[in-house]
Amino acid sequence: MIRVVHVLGDLSVGGVESFIMSVYRRMDRDKIQFDFIVHNLENDAYRKEIEELGGRIFILDRLNFLNPLKYIRDLDKILENHKEISILHCHFRGTEAIILKEAKKHGLMTISHNHGAQNYSKVKSLVRRIFKKDVLKYSDIKLACSDKAGTDFYGRGLIKRLIMG
Repeated sequence: MIRVVHVLGDLSVGGVESFIMSVYRRMDRDKIQFDFIVHNLENDAYRKEIEELGGRIFILDRLNFLNPLKYIRDLDKILENHKEISILHCHFRGTEAIILKEAKKHGLMTISHNHGAQNYSKVKSLVRRIFKKDVLKYSDIKLACSDKAGTDFYGRGLIKRLIMG
């Protein structure tokens, strides 16, 4: 069985979470199983269902810029203790470079997924530009929900169409 861990902010009833759960309910869970790394469970609308479907939820405290090594150590501990996970699918903006880099250290296949083209503050835009190089470097598969979302983050040269039918 292939275990895929999805990295999300939480498990609220949002667009990304709802889509993942829709796929999760319908897939062959004897062949593929989903786990989740989230920053909090304040919104845990899907917690019970995930556990009933055989998935696991791991809590990773938010990155504290005063102690960034704690974030890396905590993520490393999750991945080290769960060697059965073979793919990490990162839906997260902000710390995805750190997450993807750690996943590669553990030999995981990595997926980066940009969900939208957004206008960020100057500070956040600068941070995203700084970490973009690592996201590109440590992502085996780069996904986007639209051409604009793809070119916004990955650049025009990396866009390939995926048609789902």
